[in-house]
Amino acid sequence: MKICLLFMLVLVLFLQIPQTCWPAKQAKRTKRTQQTKQVPDPLKMKALAIVLAGAKAGYELAEDLSAGGTLRNGAMGAQKLNLNADAEYIIAGVCDDNCKDLDFLLFDESNNIVGRDTKVDNSPVVRIIPKRSATFTLGIQMASCTTSKCSLGVLVMKK
Repeated sequence: MKICLLFMLVLVLFLQIPQTCWPAKQAKRTKRTQQTKQVPDPLKMKALAIVLAGAKAGYELAEDLSAGGTLRNGAMGAQKLNLNADAEYIIAGVCDDNCKDLDFLLFDESNNIVGRDTKVDNSPVVRIIPKRSATFTLGIQMASCTTSKCSLGVLVMKK
């Protein structure tokens, strides 16, 4: 029942009312990544699949931490994430079909790398259980895009 309700919520958020998916206040957090108010259309189903898989594993989408946008081939962006102590987070990336390699590096407040996914793929995933509440920085690199820029989404799920 809980998964069914979450599925319906995700459908409403991602498919029927996409402008509410990515909060406008997120634009203040990310300076180098061009923000959009919604996940670009080619990414909706990929994002939905990730959210549903997370829900099945007991995670909830943290909408206030999730974002979407574009990056040029080879460019880097950054997103600030306020994560709570002892909560478990999955930070997942989705990318359009022109994206061949999207990478994540997660830094703590002292600029130490605390998580990474630099495999050659277009769906990075970083898991973290912070020892204390803090502001982390997610480094986002569009390592390989076959066009001048690719659309991407960052989904943060919390358990």
